[in-house]
Order: sequence, then structure tokens, then C-alpha cells
Amino acid sequence: PMDLGTIQERMHAGEIKSPEVFSRLVRLVFENAMTFNVSKTHKVHQTAASLLNLFNHKFRDVERMMEKEQKEANHPLPIDTL
Repeated sequence: PMDLGTIQERMHAGEIKSPEVFSRLVRLVFENAMTFNVSKTHKVHQTAASLLNLFNHKFRDVERMMEKEQKEANHPLPIDTL
């Protein structure tokens, strides 16, 4: 089982070393909440679905930033353009 408090503890302990791992664990929390509260009319299911949607929307910015950094690392600008 995973929860947001455990994720926070693992972050403070330095156990979560990448944004990819962080996002996978956060998504797992919300997906588990929906799985174990299967009725789509259940308040927990609805709230988890909303939070998952919000997280995915907000985290897209982080993913775009990581993609940009990866591209720049693979194709650095020539010195004369700096």
C-alpha cells in the first residue's frame, strides 16, 4: 500500500530519486483509492479520480521540462550562440 504520507517520508529520506518515480507513486495512491472504492458514485472514488486528473495535468509541465532538459543535454548549443 502507498499513501501520500509515505511518499513524503520517502522523499525526506532521499529514497525517491527521480520525478518519474515520484509520479508513479502518486498515481498509484489515487489509482488504489479508485480500485478499492470501485463504485464511481463513491465519494472516495470521485475525489481520487479528480485528484489524479489534476495531478496528471499539473505534472505535464514537469514532464515537458524534463524532455526539454534531456534534448538540451543530447544537443548542447554551440558556444558561439551563448
